[in-house]
Amino acid sequence: EEMMLNNSSRKKILPVALIAHERMSHQYQPHQPQLPLTPRETEITQWISRGATSAAIAEILMISKRTVDKHVEHILDKLNVANRTAAIYLLQQRSMPTESEPRRK
Repeated sequence: EEMMLNNSSRKKILPVALIAHERMSHQYQPHQPQLPLTPRETEITQWISRGATSAAIAEILMISKRTVDKHVEHILDKLNVANRTAAIYLLQQRSMPTESEPRRK
């Protein structure tokens, strides 16, 4: 089961995640991610960057958790990353929109 992290926990985890990402990224041949993301994928990355789980995003956007998971799968594939943390890190490095307030349905 996924859990939502509070800001304090995210601040503690971020440096470790960044170091892990940096070390792991050297093991793989980098390639240019397929961009841009669709508007819905961008919206979902905004919620992910705020620590929202798939279940929480589904409830907020009034869609199924399975649909959210499919969007996340497409995001990870397009960005060629293994997980949500790496996706958000990559998008922040590329100055993609992840910081603005996502819309609620």
